[in-house]
Amino acid sequence: MKALSTRLLPYISVAIVSGYATANTKTPEIMVVTGTKTERALLDTPVRTEVITEVDLERNHARSLEEALRFVPGVQLVDRHGKGGKEVILQGVDGQRVLVLVDGLPTSPTSGTATDVSKIAVAGVKQIEIVKGAVSALYGSNAMGGVINIITKRPFNKSNEFKLTLDAGTYGEHNVRDFPINDGHANLYALYSEDNWYLQFVGDSRNMGGVDLDKGTFNFEDYAGSRSNISLTAGLRTSDTGLVEIKPTLYQEDIYRHYETFSPGVGEKQMSKVEKSTRYDLSVRYEDQFADDVLLSAYYMLM
Repeated sequence: MKALSTRLLPYISVAIVSGYATANTKTPEIMVVTGTKTERALLDTPVRTEVITEVDLERNHARSLEEALRFVPGVQLVDRHGKGGKEVILQGVDGQRVLVLVDGLPTSPTSGTATDVSKIAVAGVKQIEIVKGAVSALYGSNAMGGVINIITKRPFNKSNEFKLTLDAGTYGEHNVRDFPINDGHANLYALYSEDNWYLQFVGDSRNMGGVDLDKGTFNFEDYAGSRSNISLTAGLRTSDTGLVEIKPTLYQEDIYRHYETFSPGVGEKQMSKVEKSTRYDLSVRYEDQFADDVLLSAYYMLM
């Protein structure tokens, strides 16, 4: 939820988990890929990389990339100009020059466009890698401020998993709606995996009631409405190091906010800003790491 100077946040969360796995339970060494585009141990990578792990996401109850980045030093979240949502500033560089990726693929269909990090759900995420500073040599001019790379789970370990998470919260007397519960969130993660292929489903839905700090005015301070993310990923190993992956995704948004504006000769006018969008994406990618420093990656994206 959006941080405000005054807030009351009783929090209720329920998670139902069912699964079976044959994987080793030892904590694995953290491997990163963003700084060099090849997989290396975090302690061995020559480019400083910060990592938000899956454990960190669960500990902070992060439901979106915005909430995952909120407590990272050096990361600033600001309102998008004229729009709902948040963009990231890294080391003083605005969001148009901070590249946000999912498994190395861009989240924005156009260059020079700031990514709304409040729209990106973090269900099914293995870790989030953050590289601050210019990495334009690897990623182009869009990465002058840095790169945020969301790494999703790719489990080839003969396992299955089902996880349903429900949570709700309230801002107390600052709820826009006269209802005890202001915000609700539901997330479903399902996985079936064999040694050489897997299917993964992620469904994430948020219902936001908005925040009203002054009930005596028409406007309120945070958007109300709903956001939903749905994705299905199919992965197939073509060799010990090769991978083909197909991933269709759906994003829907229907949010609004009341505000007041002054018009000469008319006075104060009550307005509502409404944002509705539906977006379908399809990505097909092939990866193969031929050596420690040689990675072939090809992808096609339809947005």
